[in-house]
Amino acid sequence: MKRRAEGVRIKRRLGQNSLKLYDKGKAARPDPREGAVLRAETAINDAAGFKTFRTPEGKPDAEPRWHGMRKGIADLHRRVEVSQAANERYLEALASVDDTTSLGEITAQLCRPTRRDGRRVHALNPYAPADAALLEAISRASSASTACATGICGGCCSVPRRYRSHNSAARPPR
Repeated sequence: MKRRAEGVRIKRRLGQNSLKLYDKGKAARPDPREGAVLRAETAINDAAGFKTFRTPEGKPDAEPRWHGMRKGIADLHRRVEVSQAANERYLEALASVDDTTSLGEITAQLCRPTRRDGRRVHALNPYAPADAALLEAISRASSASTACATGICGGCCSVPRRYRSHNSAARPPR
């Protein structure tokens, strides 16, 4: 998941191919009474796993049969069909989810402290401001650098101190 100025993007990957779902955000909806606008997008960067029904290259008189999809524009019509079908299946599956369980109920088990090596380990609570800041920093690859994780940045980021490395030699003196 990635937050963008225009809204939120969820990206699913299978090899080099991806299916993305965009929430077009408030910028796309000037009227606040309008519902969420979702847009699905499929990117086929590796067409090797897909087939197209055509004659073999260089043999226009041969019988058409299923061949591997080519990377160029020759099989563009088939790419459109495959992408549209993937988008429709994804949106149909998303629309068929009928669950009224709240996110808090789903994550309750995950948000409890546990023990590791005989010591109590802090539970992750995505609703707590400090933990939410950690999750946001992790989700932004540019902010989750080693410098921030170890505290070398001098605390410039919002990663709570308890999640930083305890290697004091790595941190500059304050």
